[in-house]
Amino acid sequence: MAFAHPLSDHWNSKPTDRPIHLLLNLYDLVVKETDGHFFPGLLREIQELDLPYNRLLILALDRKSPKSITKTVRQTLEQLETSCLSLADVWKTPSLHKGIRNIFHASFEQMYHRMDLTNRTTAEELVHIARSGDSNSTRSILRLLNNNTPFKISLHKAYQDIPHPDEMVLVRYHPGPRTSRCPDPHAAIGLINQLAIAISCCKNLTPSQSFHMVHWLYGFLRRHGGPVDPDFVRAMYHAGIVRRRRDGLNIPATQYQYILWIVEKFEGRAVVQQLTAPPEVGESNINSQ
Repeated sequence: MAFAHPLSDHWNSKPTDRPIHLLLNLYDLVVKETDGHFFPGLLREIQELDLPYNRLLILALDRKSPKSITKTVRQTLEQLETSCLSLADVWKTPSLHKGIRNIFHASFEQMYHRMDLTNRTTAEELVHIARSGDSNSTRSILRLLNNNTPFKISLHKAYQDIPHPDEMVLVRYHPGPRTSRCPDPHAAIGLINQLAIAISCCKNLTPSQSFHMVHWLYGFLRRHGGPVDPDFVRAMYHAGIVRRRRDGLNIPATQYQYILWIVEKFEGRAVVQQLTAPPEVGESNINSQ
């Protein structure tokens, strides 16, 4: 989209406005012929040229967007331009991400695809956020999972068991280097299970929020062919039933029956019978799992 010079602002225009519009229009045309993404390209050029801070990003957005820019967006753009903040830091802060996600949509998409979520440091950070964060930060994690294609593809490969050392197999399990393009399937499932447990126990989430987010992970696993482990099922039971009981909340009948159906599907009828025993027996059995 070319930059339009607003006629209503002619009375307050400066001599430098027209050259700025022409230069931005020219840059916009050049970018369209390359990667087609204006703001990601502009930010990349500013950082590669190591230009001193001159509010260029804010100026371009002021000229390009018909809407006024909020104070938070201005501060975020300033920090990005001065390299005090990276896009990798922005996605962890929902308030900042919400303001600029449309501006740097292409960059966020590329970043999501490059991230190795099964890397030990990254996985631990995600679980920590899920355990201690609020609903916005947890949704950021779910969005990250949903935008990482290699991670989603790897999930169905977790059905292949890792050979036990006693089997003395000649071929190592899924040989080859592990990268963001080829994450370890079992590590991917392990991350999903840890996130489900962390979310189900998060004190900053209501029981309803915990259950719906764990259920989102369940749907995510089923859509992409990943196995559902007992740890995951117990996290869903804890979020959807145990936490509501502890808080003195009613459990919707459909939700209760649905969770028990999932428990029976993946853990067997015997476990369901144990969970539906008299309250004093049932609760002690749950807490011991």
